[in-house]
Amino acid sequence: MNMYSYEAYKTDNQNDQKVFDVNNQNKLELEQSKSISTTQKRADFESSVFSALVIQNLFILMMICFGLFTNMQFWLVDQPSDIIDFCYCGFGNTYQCQDECVYSQDEQNYPKPIALFYCSLIIGLIMHIWLNVGLAQIQKQHFLIILLYLAILCLFYIFTLTTFSILIAYTLGVQLIFLSWIIDFVFIFCIAFYTTRTKTQVNYKVGTIFIFIPTLLFLIIYISIYPDSALYICLDCFIVAIHEYFIIAEIIRFRNKEEFTSSILDIMIGSSLLFGSINQCVISLIELCQGFLKKSI
Repeated sequence: MNMYSYEAYKTDNQNDQKVFDVNNQNKLELEQSKSISTTQKRADFESSVFSALVIQNLFILMMICFGLFTNMQFWLVDQPSDIIDFCYCGFGNTYQCQDECVYSQDEQNYPKPIALFYCSLIIGLIMHIWLNVGLAQIQKQHFLIILLYLAILCLFYIFTLTTFSILIAYTLGVQLIFLSWIIDFVFIFCIAFYTTRTKTQVNYKVGTIFIFIPTLLFLIIYISIYPDSALYICLDCFIVAIHEYFIIAEIIRFRNKEEFTSSILDIMIGSSLLFGSINQCVISLIELCQGFLKKSI
């Protein structure tokens, strides 16, 4: 009787252990499935954001060209009378090629930004900060209100960036603008293509490949064409590479935010935050300083 009881108890224990193992296995599979699903959703979000950035960068190029070569320029800068309109050097200071573009070598006569630029810079920065701080409240608004908000933010950022481009073109050379844009565009297009085809998330290893190869390629091409401006070209490529690493860091930071999903609105918001990367850089530095302060207290 005792032997029978022991065998029955042993059998029951084995059955319980099997049931426990099966339950653990099911929980593990469920967690793995959720993890895979979450990773897939984040990868879809990132590929959609970078695809949107491809379109936005083409729009930036169009607006910069309008600013450089049409009367839109006079909305943003005050043009000195001794500089020929829409005439730029490739690289270097405008006054180094005065036979082509300027009548006077007076360096006081640089183009200066006017009121629209300052309004765009200040209002755009405020709106960008609110998009970061009040993201949860903004997502609750009506679709058309959010769309209007993002459109205005995009417009102000474009005015700001176009003004910077005009000033750089007149003072340092127009080729710096196009070199920066083409490297940035190739990087964003490659990331968008990679994430769309592989359905994987961006990381620093992949990002470094897509930063290093195009930057090195265009660095060699431009230095071979403009050997006297090698310093300008190297500095420009270095700044662009830092900007691209910042974009990777930001998309990785967005990955940990539960507010972002794969909805169209969240994709538009995410791309708008990266689109205004100058403002976003300032905000990220502020958040980084706040994090250090909290840790030190």
